[in-house]
Amino acid sequence: MDTNGTGPADRDTADPSALLQAVSSEVGPDGEVSITLVWERQPFYTGYHLYRRAAGGGGRTARINGTRTIRPAASCRELQRYVAEGSRQWAIVGNALSAVALRADPAAAPVDPCAAMDRGLSTEEAAMFDAIASSDLALRLARGTAFVDRRVVADRQYEYELRGVRADAIEVVLARAVLVRAGLFILPDPPSGLTASIGDGKALTLWNRNPYAATYMVERATSPGGPFQQVNPDPVAMDVTTDIANQAVVPPRPGFLDYQHWTPDGTPDTHLVAGATISGPTNATTYYYRVASRDNLDRLGAWSAAVSAMPVRSTPPMAPDEVQVAAQVASPGLAVSWRTVTRDVDNHLLPDVSQSYDIFRAADRAVLEDAPTLATHRVATVYANPSDVTVPTQRWVDTDPILVPPYGQTTFFYRISCTDPLGDTSAPSAIIGGYVPDTRPPGPTDMDGADGFPDHIRVFWKPNGEPDLAGYQIYRGVCDRGELYTPGGKERERGKCDLTLVGQVALADAKAMYSATGRIHFDDFTVPEGSPLCYGYWVRAYDAAQNLYGGDRDCPSPSDQHVCMRLLEKTPPPAPIMTVLRARSDAIRVEWIGSPVQDLHAFHVYRSDKEFDPPTFLGCVFTDGTVSTSPWTGLVPSCMDIPAEPDPLAARGHFVDVTAIEGEIYWYRVSALDWLGNESESADLLLPSSSTFTYSNVGMVPPVVDPLTAMAGSDCGLEIHWGPVFDPVALEGFVVFRSAGGGPYRQVSPIVAGNTFDDVAARAGVRYAYRIQSVDTQGRLSEPSSPVVGSR
Repeated sequence: MDTNGTGPADRDTADPSALLQAVSSEVGPDGEVSITLVWERQPFYTGYHLYRRAAGGGGRTARINGTRTIRPAASCRELQRYVAEGSRQWAIVGNALSAVALRADPAAAPVDPCAAMDRGLSTEEAAMFDAIASSDLALRLARGTAFVDRRVVADRQYEYELRGVRADAIEVVLARAVLVRAGLFILPDPPSGLTASIGDGKALTLWNRNPYAATYMVERATSPGGPFQQVNPDPVAMDVTTDIANQAVVPPRPGFLDYQHWTPDGTPDTHLVAGATISGPTNATTYYYRVASRDNLDRLGAWSAAVSAMPVRSTPPMAPDEVQVAAQVASPGLAVSWRTVTRDVDNHLLPDVSQSYDIFRAADRAVLEDAPTLATHRVATVYANPSDVTVPTQRWVDTDPILVPPYGQTTFFYRISCTDPLGDTSAPSAIIGGYVPDTRPPGPTDMDGADGFPDHIRVFWKPNGEPDLAGYQIYRGVCDRGELYTPGGKERERGKCDLTLVGQVALADAKAMYSATGRIHFDDFTVPEGSPLCYGYWVRAYDAAQNLYGGDRDCPSPSDQHVCMRLLEKTPPPAPIMTVLRARSDAIRVEWIGSPVQDLHAFHVYRSDKEFDPPTFLGCVFTDGTVSTSPWTGLVPSCMDIPAEPDPLAARGHFVDVTAIEGEIYWYRVSALDWLGNESESADLLLPSSSTFTYSNVGMVPPVVDPLTAMAGSDCGLEIHWGPVFDPVALEGFVVFRSAGGGPYRQVSPIVAGNTFDDVAARAGVRYAYRIQSVDTQGRLSEPSSPVVGSR
C-alpha cells in the first residue's frame, strides 16, 4: 500500500470527476486554524485516506487521518462522536430514517437512530443518510465524507490528496493537488442561472450548482431593492428533480420551493424562518428572489441578482359533494342539491365571493362518465357566493317535461362542476340519479264475465294494454239485483263501495293464462260455503310503481266495470213454519213464514191423509204470490233477480186448498226452494205437518147490519141491529166482529140468540166498523156481512 506517495502509480487511475474541496477557517485569537475537506461518496470504496504535504514540491507527503481509515459511523457510539443526541442534526437523522420505514410500513413507529445504527443501515437508509449529510458538516463527518485537519499553521499553503480504499486494502487516488493556504479563504460566488417559475401560491427558484458551495440561502422581497427576508428554513443542499408543473428537471439543479403555508382548517398561515415571521407568497403579488452560496463552514458569499415571480391562482375548486336528487310530486320535477364549494382541491378556503355551477343531466349514466362530451349535456348554470355562510347548500329544481314520461318512470342522472371567477373548473361531482315517481295509475280494465261453481267463482277480464302494467288486483263486494250493494241504502251511493281485496294476479301470470286460453281469470275460493248471495267483482290494474286504478273514489266507474256472479251451491233454504191452517167453506187456507234468504224463490205445499203418509204435491207458490200447479225445478238465476238484503215479505206465503172434501182431516207440509231448485228436506220431505178439516156454508145467507145508534143513558157504547130475524130452529145465533181505526176485526160478542148487541166498550169519537156472521145449528159460519161504519 502506498502511504507516502512513492509507491505504484495508482494515482493514474484517479477519477477526474471526483472533487475534493478544501477550505480554511479564519485564524483564531491564539493563532489556531483548521482546514476542512469534504468530498462526495464514490462507489466501490470501503473508506478513504487523506494525504498532505507543503506546497511547492518540497516536504514529505503524510497521511493526515493516521491509521484509522475514514469510514461511515457503524454504531450508535460512533454516530454520537459527531452528532449529539437530542441536537437538531440528531432529529434530522431520526426523521430521515423514519421516512424510509414509513414507505415500507405506514404503521411503522418513529425510528430511533441509535437502534438503526446498531442493527446496521439498509441500502435505502444509507442513501437517505448520504442525502441529508450533504448540507451539514457534522453529518458528513458521521458518513465518512469529510475531515477537519487541525494540524496546520496559519499562512502556510498545503496540497491535499484523496485516496479511496478498496475492500482488498488497495488505495486508488481520487483527487490530488488540491491547494489551500491556512487562514486564507475566498467566499463562494453566487450561483449562476437563477430562474423562477410560478404556481398557485408558490414560486420555485432554480440555479446552477456552484462547485465551491456546500449549501445555499434564499431571500425574498416584494420590491427589487428590498428589504429581503430569508425564506429557506434550512440550508439548501439537494437538487430539484421535478419542477412546479411536475415536469422533470434535466439535469437536476439546486432549488427552493417557496409556498403559502396553511392552517389545518385551510386558512392562510405564517411560519418562522430565522426568527422572523414569513407569510405568503400570495397570488397576484410580485416577489423578488436572490440566492447566495455557503461554503463548508457555513460562511455566506455574495447575493445574486434578484429575479421576479408573481404566483397565479390555478388550483381548481373541489368537486361538489353531498349531491342529492329528490323528487317533487306536487309540481313534477327533480330537486338537485349539493354542498356549497368553499375549498379548492388542496382543502384551502376559497377567497371568492362568486362562483358558478354547471349541471349536467342524462338518462344514461355512462353518458355522464364520458368527460370529453360532458359539456353537451349541460342543462343549467347556477350562480352562488361561497363566502355566504347562510347558504351552506345550493339547490336547483329541474322541471323539464322530459322527466315525466307518458308511462312509468325514468331515472335521470346528474353531475355538477364548480367554476371559480378565474375560470378554473373543478372535476365533476359523483353521478347521482333520481326519478319523478309515477303517480298516474293505469286506466280501467274491461270485465269479460264470470262463472259460478259449487265452491268458488271464476272471474274473467280482458288484458289491460298499458306499457308499465305490473298486475291486477281483484276486489269483491255484494250485488243487489245486479248493482253493487252499499250497506244502509238500496242504491249505491257514489264513492261508498263496500269492496274487499280477495286476490292478485301478477302480469307474468296473466300473460301466461292469456297465451294458453285466450282469457285471464281468477278463482275466488273465499266465498262462504253455500252463500245465497250474488257477489260483485271489480278488477283494478296496478303498474310497476304500484299505482292502482282508482275508478270513482275506489268504486267502479262506470258501473259496468264490475260483474256479478253467485255460487252454484246445493244448500236448500230452511223449512218454513206454518202459521195458519184455517178451514174455510169448501177450502183450507195454509199460511207460513220462511227464512228470508236472498235466493228464496218458491214454496211447495204438500198434503197427506194421515200424519206420516207420503205427502202429495198440491201447488207451487212463488215469492211474488203467483201459484203454479207444477213443481219448481230450478234454473241458474240472473244476479238481477238476487237482492243483497232478503225481503221479509217475500218469505211469507199462503195457499188455498180448494180440493179438500168437507169434513175430511188433512195433514199439510210446506217446503222452501231457491232459484237453483234446492228444496228444504228434499230427500224425504221430513217437514213439520199440521192437520185440519173443511166445511161447506152453501145456502147460508149473510146477515145485513142496520145503521149504528148510540146507547141511551150512557156517554159511550153503540147499539148494533141486524137481520134476518133470529130463527132458533135453523140458527144457534150471530157473532159480532169489530174493527177500530182500520185495524183487524176482532170478535166482541158471544153467540147472540137475537138481532141486537150493545157494544158498551165503544168509545166516543172513535169510528168503528162492524161485521156479523151467523152460526147454524151444525156450527157452520155464514159469510161475513158487509161492514157498517159509525161512531158515537
